[in-house]
Amino acid sequence: MRGMFSYSGIATKTRAMGGKLLTREDFINLASSRSVAEAVGYLKQRTAYGAVLSDLPEDHLHRGEIEQRLSQSLFHDFSKIYRFCNLKQRSVLELYFCKYEIQALKGALRRIFNPTTREQRSGQEDAVFQYFSKIELERLNGASDISEFLEALKHTPYYDVLSQLERREKKDLFDFEMVLDMFYFSNIWKKKEKLLKGKERELMTQVYGSQIDMLNMMWIYRAKHYYQMSPAAIYTLIIPISYKLRKKQLQDLVEAEDEKALEEATRETWYGQRHQELTETDLELLHRQLLWRIYQVDQHRNPYSMTAVTSYLYHKEQEIDQLTTILECVRYGLAPEELSAYIP
Repeated sequence: MRGMFSYSGIATKTRAMGGKLLTREDFINLASSRSVAEAVGYLKQRTAYGAVLSDLPEDHLHRGEIEQRLSQSLFHDFSKIYRFCNLKQRSVLELYFCKYEIQALKGALRRIFNPTTREQRSGQEDAVFQYFSKIELERLNGASDISEFLEALKHTPYYDVLSQLERREKKDLFDFEMVLDMFYFSNIWKKKEKLLKGKERELMTQVYGSQIDMLNMMWIYRAKHYYQMSPAAIYTLIIPISYKLRKKQLQDLVEAEDEKALEEATRETWYGQRHQELTETDLELLHRQLLWRIYQVDQHRNPYSMTAVTSYLYHKEQEIDQLTTILECVRYGLAPEELSAYIP
């Protein structure tokens, strides 16, 4: 009863917002568009994205500008939900928001390590993002090297974590992204114990524990398949948290002598028993399917909890990813039937 009272407003708000997410019919219509301008016109007139796209000229559309507006839509939704939350719920949302900060950091890092990258500066300069973040995004996005990048992160938790990495003689983009991921999941795993209790803590443990296990498995696969890294080196990549993946199983994966042994060790895990063969592509697909199932099931079983919020944000994020991919495929003239894989 207490949960229903505490979350009734949030549950009602997220249900209403969820009703405005794109339907399968919307995605089919977008995939059938003859141009990006036609697709953007559809979004303006027929969907909730009309508010952020309304003043975007359809005769002069850049990929980065479109992605910026879609990001604004996500942050505006985050802000709407935040206003319905009490202090405790806001603390959980602020912890969740670190995910968006790290996406911004990774984008800036990719531009530094590869100045010719096509990745655009995102819509995270939006005032809503700046309200929740202490990151000086103007300085961050203007950084041309790691020193300037770190200078923009002073007075944030990311500075101490990444400045230690800067002192290494050899470092690359992968190192920085890996450290950021390890920081995010370790931080959220530790703080959820203080912020949540009972069923809510159990739900968050399930969501993030599964993500951590799957990321560790994917990193092990990539380290062995692409970089032929030694077990000692691979252990430095591992997030030191286990959920369904037991420590002995993790050790077997890291120390597998070849890909055949790695596949056999993978099949012994809780995740491997749910999928006969797990290549890198399979692992990523299973990761997405597992998260989707967790959010769907928990949202129905526990509608009056923070799952109402995190589930909505997850589906909104997935929608924007799919929408961005479809718009890019339309830009390059792919036939509608070729886009079926991207239609949920």
